Amino acid sequence: MDEIFKDIVENLYTIPPLFRKKLVKLDLYQDGIDLAPSHFHILFTLEDFETLAVTELAKILMISKTNATPLIQKLIDKAFVERVSDDRDRRYIHLKLTDSGKEFLANHKRLVMLNLENKIVNFNDEELEKLALALKDLRNALNKIE
Repeated sequence: MDEIFKDIVENLYTIPPLFRKKLVKLDLYQDGIDLAPSHFHILFTLEDFETLAVTELAKILMISKTNATPLIQKLIDKAFVERVSDDRDRRYIHLKLTDSGKEFLANHKRLVMLNLENKIVNFNDEELEKLALALKDLRNALNKIE
């Protein structure tokens, strides 16, 4: 049982970088979008949480507020993110996706999905069934982890 446990931990550690290397590419855009992975992390996090203070966002992403500020500013300049004052206390500023930011993420998801489809198009039916089952099992297992 110890050997299985070690194998699981090893795979949990090595699969995410392999996944990024083989499947997730930011060169999906022909004209370039001039965004780093950190920008995408901010966009995805705001999509998940809807609104966040800069301090909260930085804490979730495990970066300093000082490092988050220029990243956020670039997204504001691209009109993907906006600052919104707190209704109860105007001193507090929250960040949220703009409609343009939501549309950008929807288009990005569509491009990523198309890219992923193109990566597995040469799999035969048996390989596709095995992959589908393995991914379903992996998702279920990951949902059990706290």
